[in-house]
Amino acid sequence: MEIIKIVDKKGLLQIPEGYTFDEIQKYPSMRPKLIFDSEKCIWTVISKSYSAKNTGKCRRTNGCTVEITKVVLVSAKTKKIIKRKTTKVIYENHE
Repeated sequence: MEIIKIVDKKGLLQIPEGYTFDEIQKYPSMRPKLIFDSEKCIWTVISKSYSAKNTGKCRRTNGCTVEITKVVLVSAKTKKIIKRKTTKVIYENHE
């Protein structure tokens, strides 16, 4: 889709390490989510990646999983980036 390519060109897609944009298209769980708000005429692109961490307080457990989520809002009329937000959540692995 054109909107996802615009976001990718700006470097705002969160792509898992070791993968390319074309490779993640094969896997539905890795693909960016695309939502259209018809009232505001805005596209929302949500992309996520996961990585492992074994430092800090994660050493006391079985490591941690780090989830990084990027949310990008794009105007459907002008195709310009309106807003972007990155969040990082650390989940402790208790196995």
